[in-house]
Amino acid sequence: MRDLLKNSGMRWTKQRQLIYDEISLEKGHYTAENIRNKLCEKNINTGLSTIYRTLQLLEENNIVKRVPLGLDTTVYESCDKTNHGHHHMHCTKCGKTMEIHVDMLGDLEKIIKTKYKFTITGHTVMFTGLCNSCAGKKQSDYRK
Repeated sequence: MRDLLKNSGMRWTKQRQLIYDEISLEKGHYTAENIRNKLCEKNINTGLSTIYRTLQLLEENNIVKRVPLGLDTTVYESCDKTNHGHHHMHCTKCGKTMEIHVDMLGDLEKIIKTKYKFTITGHTVMFTGLCNSCAGKKQSDYRK
């Protein structure tokens, strides 16, 4: 973390290190608010602006990436080289985001590369709809 900050022209601080350490423990998706809450549970008081700046730095260095959910809140996940083919499903009722670990886009990527002479550097697939729990609820259940 110190080298990353130094190379980015930012100062190493204990708070930034704690943010990085907390992100390293996270599995799945998280927001800056989630990270702040986890740190608060450990009696570590860190401002959201510090967390957002640290997340931006980590994103610029391919340590975390944004998950495009189309929400007001930015959701992140840790970058992992083994996650090729990992896409997302997002429930529009409860807000739960689930990962899909099946990649069937290989043939489409080959067509795009050969037919359009396009160099693909990444792709994002996000399915929106209702999770199994929400699909079974009546509309009146959501008011509770």
